[in-house]
Amino acid sequence: SWSQRKRLASIGAPCAVKPDVDNFAKQVADALEGVAYPNDSRITDVVTRKRYGSTASLIIEVGPAS
Repeated sequence: SWSQRKRLASIGAPCAVKPDVDNFAKQVADALEGVAYPNDSRITDVVTRKRYGSTASLIIEVGPAS
């Protein structure tokens, strides 16, 4: 329902509408359990950002604990 101009201007801006960003983080942690780590209790750091974009996407980076 946003105009094209408003959509383009919002790309990269923080997105403060539902669903909450912590819900995404929990679902990703649960989904990667047994794939990227044996138990999600092994997760030591999480950085989450929710931004407007031109297309819907979810980017996940998993790396060794440092």
